[in-house]
Amino acid sequence: MKKSVRVTAFVLCVLMLAGVLGSCKKKDPELVTVRIAVHSNEGAAIGGIAVEKGYFIEEGINADITIVESGPAEMAAMRADNRSLDIGFIGAGVAWNAIDPAGNQLSFVFLDNLSDSEMFMANRSHGISESSSANDLYNALKGQAIHMEVGTTPGGWFKDFVGMLNEGRPDNEKLWIYSETSSYLLGYEAPNNNPAYRIEAINTPNANLPAGMSSTGADRITLAVGFAPITTTIVRTNSNVVRVASTGTHMPEKYFPSTWVASTKWLDENPQTAQKVINALTKASFFRGASEAQAEETMRAMEKLIGKPEGSLSIYSLVRPTKEELKDWFKDTSSKGYDYMRALYNARKGSVPDGATPKPFEQTLRLEFFVKALQDIK
Repeated sequence: MKKSVRVTAFVLCVLMLAGVLGSCKKKDPELVTVRIAVHSNEGAAIGGIAVEKGYFIEEGINADITIVESGPAEMAAMRADNRSLDIGFIGAGVAWNAIDPAGNQLSFVFLDNLSDSEMFMANRSHGISESSSANDLYNALKGQAIHMEVGTTPGGWFKDFVGMLNEGRPDNEKLWIYSETSSYLLGYEAPNNNPAYRIEAINTPNANLPAGMSSTGADRITLAVGFAPITTTIVRTNSNVVRVASTGTHMPEKYFPSTWVASTKWLDENPQTAQKVINALTKASFFRGASEAQAEETMRAMEKLIGKPEGSLSIYSLVRPTKEELKDWFKDTSSKGYDYMRALYNARKGSVPDGATPKPFEQTLRLEFFVKALQDIK
């Protein structure tokens, strides 16, 4: 966890007087405090614009926002017996928490975007780049070590990427993944045990990648998978590092949604409050999706919220659904939005810890608040 920012009506009104906000109107005389987690990146940017535009206040919500750097700590806080978070944004890597039937359960409540945040980067010495063929990438990864934060979305993304490179090859010639972080390999079966085809995934915090890829010493990192905005900063500022692949460049069929999850207990005990929070997020999503200019404004608002320099966040690290698309995606349970959620469920159910049977797909969803917001908000 990085820090907590409490957003009150008073603070928002001060910002309005300073010309930062256009409105500080609230519908309810008393605000209900909700503990909300956002990630320090592009994915959760609707949280920033919801603060700046006053959408939480409009809905009578005092957003007590905690900024997190990655999902595992967030999930631990939300699932703790003494819960310190009620609802939060997550990437696909920790989505298994909403599928896990054990302990304090979570539920999917909101589809935010389709993530293109993950990036495979390489030092130029490897001779690969975005224009390299799948066969070139396959050969470049044989016997190599690659750094990533395996418990977050890059870990799952890299498994899919290796699977793509292995397509059409016999098992004895397929690349396989090894990691000393055993939890990363839950549900994974190596196609062979030939060390010539082994890729070692070294668990490395995303925040450590810039220093590692700049180092010339023993801690030097030459191959890595990370998530934005750190990845985009690395390739922009380090001339020795190139972008090799992302979902959009090599696996567009593997787009996974980034979502918001909430404590199931909190939802059951506070349905009216949950609806108001989802209403605010939906308004923010509609704003972001209306135009490229408004998407950029959303990123600038998020940079203010998380304390990053202007221009740190890019609108091109995610696919931003429009209001019309979202309404169409969730018009019924056979529509595209539910297909994205099923794909996420099927990809992450294998990460549920051993000994627990994954919840059925339908039991992971509490989308009734989101569907109502999509119907009611014009």
